[in-house]
Amino acid sequence: MHKLIQSSENPKNLSLTIKGLLYSLIAIFIMFAKMKGMDIGESELQNIADTLIEAGTLVGLLYGMVITLIGSIRKVLNKIRAIKK
Repeated sequence: MHKLIQSSENPKNLSLTIKGLLYSLIAIFIMFAKMKGMDIGESELQNIADTLIEAGTLVGLLYGMVITLIGSIRKVLNKIRAIKK
């Protein structure tokens, strides 16, 4: 799990900030679903939470990949500049 989404207490868990955001998104989704007349049960809510957690993990993974790519490109460019001097 990427450090951006890891808990500072236990790195194996999702951070409270991310959990809070996910719960907020779930609450907003439920509010809109009820406005549209949809009935959401416990199993649907669990599926939504699982999907949001997976999406959050994927966003963290993508973020990590982008940072790694940027760092790698920067390192190569710095090596090229050092060779030219």
